[in-house]
Amino acid sequence: LKEAPGRPTAPSADATPCAASPLGSPRAQDGGAGTAGAEEATSSAASERPRVLVKVAIVHTELVLAPAVKPNVSLQVEGIAAEYAGYNGISNLMSQVDRCQLSCESVPLVSFTRGASLKVRNADRHLAVGGGSTLIAVQWYEQRVRKVIAAVEEAWECLVAGHESAQGLLPVGDSAGMFAQLWSRYVIKPIQVRVRQRAAQRLSQLLPGLEQGSAAEETSAAEVSESFQQDAGAEIGAGDEELTLPDPRGECSVEVNLCYEGLTAVFPGREETKSSAPPVLQVAVTGAECGFRAFRSGDAAASVSLMSVNLELAGRRLLIPRRGDKLLRVDILRQAGVQPPLSWTASWAQICILFRQRDYDTLTAFMRTSVFGALPSRRRAEASPPTSEDPATDDVSAALSESEAKAERQKPGARFRLDIGAPLFFVPTDGLCLSPPRLPAGREEEAHAGPQLEVDAARGEPVFRPLPGEGYLVLDFGHVSASGGGARSKLNEVQLQLRGAHVLGAVPQRGLDVTETPPVRELLLPVSLQAVLSTPVDGPMEFHATSLLADSDGIVDHRMSLTRSQLTLIFDVLAENICYAGRSGSLAAGIQTGSPRDTPAAPAAPSEVGRTDSKDSKDSKDEI
Repeated sequence: LKEAPGRPTAPSADATPCAASPLGSPRAQDGGAGTAGAEEATSSAASERPRVLVKVAIVHTELVLAPAVKPNVSLQVEGIAAEYAGYNGISNLMSQVDRCQLSCESVPLVSFTRGASLKVRNADRHLAVGGGSTLIAVQWYEQRVRKVIAAVEEAWECLVAGHESAQGLLPVGDSAGMFAQLWSRYVIKPIQVRVRQRAAQRLSQLLPGLEQGSAAEETSAAEVSESFQQDAGAEIGAGDEELTLPDPRGECSVEVNLCYEGLTAVFPGREETKSSAPPVLQVAVTGAECGFRAFRSGDAAASVSLMSVNLELAGRRLLIPRRGDKLLRVDILRQAGVQPPLSWTASWAQICILFRQRDYDTLTAFMRTSVFGALPSRRRAEASPPTSEDPATDDVSAALSESEAKAERQKPGARFRLDIGAPLFFVPTDGLCLSPPRLPAGREEEAHAGPQLEVDAARGEPVFRPLPGEGYLVLDFGHVSASGGGARSKLNEVQLQLRGAHVLGAVPQRGLDVTETPPVRELLLPVSLQAVLSTPVDGPMEFHATSLLADSDGIVDHRMSLTRSQLTLIFDVLAENICYAGRSGSLAAGIQTGSPRDTPAAPAAPSEVGRTDSKDSKDSKDEI
């Protein structure tokens, strides 16, 4: 602790809460007068000398758990630095960690690759907190994770036993000694009361409108509520318009911004496998941001966003966003003096998924045994509800609970608007399930590994290229929009809209040039629906749907046009992908009901369906 002598010192904390954060300056996030005033206070304090300056630096620290049964579990933290600077009316706190790692037997399990940081700026009328971390890497070795959990549980049991022993040596409460009772009564309890009073006083300074608001604020809230209700009551447009919420009222007093570079979880599988082999499962989540703002009027706003998610199984990419935009965005607004007080919007971009039932079963089995099986079970016995011996009391309690539930259902629900890009599924055929298996010549190893999604370098979007001689279906569920609450909250109605859902298919080209990618054609023309879901308090649930006009001339056109080869493709996907060999009855069914092309044939002698595909390539009009 250093009292500032005659040496001028500038504050060490930056103006922005997270220098490496994509969120940037908090002023750019809300533009409120509170943030601007805090920055002016910071700039004015920069010319002053800090009244209090505290600096702490720790080069290396390590916590080692050495249980009775080795291994050694250690938590290593390097490059800890913290700095506190106090000025007149403002204080800055900055802390950072260069490296943090949890390891078992010298093998890292969880690590912050390039550290993390936290910054706090506390002014008279504004509190700003900014934090961020670099990429968090997780390596899931099942046996080592079990050892870490066992070591932590053993250490916790030792702490609990030591706490109980200390209580036996040092009595508390009425059985404690005179000095302990005096210390608790005249030192500990006054400090606790003082801390609670200071916390309540600080909360009332920052958020005076949290518990009460002025009449002008309530009038403004009613106007904002009415405008948003009208906006929510309108029909959902066909365009991809931006979803927005009303602006919060008043001056921003509390602000929290957290940003994370991402999380990478690698599941290598068994440790005795080859180091060059790809991991069984790898999940990557990038660009996570969280924000919270509270205003002096009592309003509060929160936001969560996510950039992308990728999933790989045995080195094959099975899930990837379709475009490079933000994958998830959720905005929440709570308004004081407005009914309903809560409003929120959410948008979810479209993702591409390569679905094979074989991969799905492998993934679920691995998660059940290697991930959830390694975690300790925390299930507790459910306590039976207390029973009353008086039936009349039970009837009165039941009537009261039913009336309370009905009154709760009659309250207006939160206003919301959703815009969801439904997943795009690629569902290929799988020749490995046949007996003998259908494998492309010269690419047997690739066929055994399985297909994957790729990114087209020219367009920058995911594409799927099947193996030679294989086909696939594309299930595009289009865009789903929904809105509710507000003006329709008393009716408990939700407006739904489905746009552009359709099915495409690529018929395998056998007997031709199998090196070319089969063309993709529409099997089910685009479908669009407008629907209303009603959930009244008294009465059954109702659902009404109407087909939208597909063409400009007002014709509703929902139909499926299939050739024989396309219909065969649908049956092949169901038989080979969904009911692959190894599932109940699938192998026998595949042999008995399989088409003639289920048996492998040389390229020079195409099968029957191969000739049908040839006709289909010449625009055959044989439709079913």
